Amino acid sequence: MRILSWNCQGLGNPWTSCSLCKIVREQAPNVCFLMETQLDKDGFEKLYGELPYPNKIIVKKLDSGGGLNLLWKDDIRMDLINFTDNHVLTKFSEKLSKRPAQASQVEDFRAAMEECHSEDLGFKGYPYTWNNKWPGEANTKIRLDRAVTTREWREKFQLSSVVHLAPHASDHLPIVLHTQKFEKHSREGRRGFKFEESWLLWEECEAIVQEAWTMEHNGGHGLVGIKQKIQSCGDQLRAWGFSKARPNSEDIKQLQKRSETLSMKVTTEASKAKFLEVDDCLSIVEHKVTPDMQQILSSDFTSGEIKIAVFQMGPTKAPGPDGMNALFYQKVWHIVGDNVVNAVLDYLHSGVVGPDINHTNIVLIPKTKSPERMSDFRPISAFVPGRLITDNVLVAYEVLHSMHSRKKGKKGFLALKLDISKAYDHVEWNFLQGIMIKLGFLDRWIQ
Repeated sequence: MRILSWNCQGLGNPWTSCSLCKIVREQAPNVCFLMETQLDKDGFEKLYGELPYPNKIIVKKLDSGGGLNLLWKDDIRMDLINFTDNHVLTKFSEKLSKRPAQASQVEDFRAAMEECHSEDLGFKGYPYTWNNKWPGEANTKIRLDRAVTTREWREKFQLSSVVHLAPHASDHLPIVLHTQKFEKHSREGRRGFKFEESWLLWEECEAIVQEAWTMEHNGGHGLVGIKQKIQSCGDQLRAWGFSKARPNSEDIKQLQKRSETLSMKVTTEASKAKFLEVDDCLSIVEHKVTPDMQQILSSDFTSGEIKIAVFQMGPTKAPGPDGMNALFYQKVWHIVGDNVVNAVLDYLHSGVVGPDINHTNIVLIPKTKSPERMSDFRPISAFVPGRLITDNVLVAYEVLHSMHSRKKGKKGFLALKLDISKAYDHVEWNFLQGIMIKLGFLDRWIQ
């Protein structure tokens, strides 16, 4: 159950009206308690009669400020005890029936909970766990099944939750307890670092980068040295920027809601080009790369070209595992530029790069608001040299055959059916290599 309590200081204000409707729409509270509404019953019904709360208690003293509103939905059982201009006292009931709950049983259960120092864990889902399944007014629904715990257990497993599942053969609903700890990381390095654009608004940011980047490191040159400098710079920026600008979660949420997902055009069989043999396609390809073009493509890389490439990158595009995006390098290029250029030139001339340098982050993008299955995420497409989509079909068949054939043992296996990107349908690697040869590219570029 969700309960909203808000001292709104006047519901006649249009800004407050928009805020209340927005909170009700996004948070979906079962009960709303509003203070200092400054509206009587008629005024509230005129402005907020469409809110999804059929039950209302509206308290407003004539010709004065203040005002109390208690709103709740039909699935909430609430009994009014008393009220004044300054308070509304009610009692919630977890029983839906014409026959009221026996007060002695309720008090005995409450006393047992207090004696054991226990507290209710709450729940998610349907509010009643038992139904006598009688028709009409004889029907009774009540929350009989629940999970309780001590305060010490709750502090240890802060993220735990209880879920009421759908009913099955029994008149009781099954309930599931999800236990989860809130683990504090013992090392800052375990938390993902991201360079914050807002840090550039502080004058001392550049000095922090200058000090960290020029720090001496042992045993590293080229790309390895750059990696050490980036890590050191990230550590210094994390320590310095933690107390600076913090992200506004509400603004982020609003921007996320405004963003729209581009629709993807579905490729039909009619729109696909007819299949042609590779040799037939290459026979009509003309030589396009001239000797002058080959000379330009084979010329040595320069520091100016590397700088241009860095500054052509999107400033706030997704950073790698080190947390540094292009904006960081663009803004402090006068500090880090020489080292970056030397490291990149070293790689371009030698062709050797460590495997950890080429690591990247992959994020699953949900297709729904609350994804629960792997199919609720957008597929990740990538080109894998030497592989076709038919290879995946064969691998999947062999895996499933092996799983079905396994009849013994306690260790089980799980298979997830994911969407396979159609990118594999569009490119064959031998065709790509052949087309580059026919166009006149040098072997260095092709390889």
